[in-house]
Amino acid sequence: MSKVNERVITGKVRFSYANVFKPVAQEEGKTPKYSVSVIIDKNDKETVAKINAAFEKAKAASAAFFGGTVPKGLKGGLRDGDAEKDDAAYQGAFFINANSVQKPGVVDANL
Repeated sequence: MSKVNERVITGKVRFSYANVFKPVAQEEGKTPKYSVSVIIDKNDKETVAKINAAFEKAKAASAAFFGGTVPKGLKGGLRDGDAEKDDAAYQGAFFINANSVQKPGVVDANL
């Protein structure tokens, strides 16, 4: 698959299950990974639009990997906290789960 490097600068978001400073193995014997669930308020239309646009660019750039057509059921992009989570922290919000073996860059605009 072609590598797509699309960056999105969000508005204010919340982190859940944040392992951004030290990688954690989800199961014994598995490779430790950095991970986070990013929670985005559904009213943050600007951030939602940026993330959706980045996902569409990534899908288009990856079409060749799928034989020229991206599968209709491809998972990715924003997920609906109201529909998928039974947790008050996710209500009225979208979320994205992200993980990597590479340490992420964490930026605070107030620093």
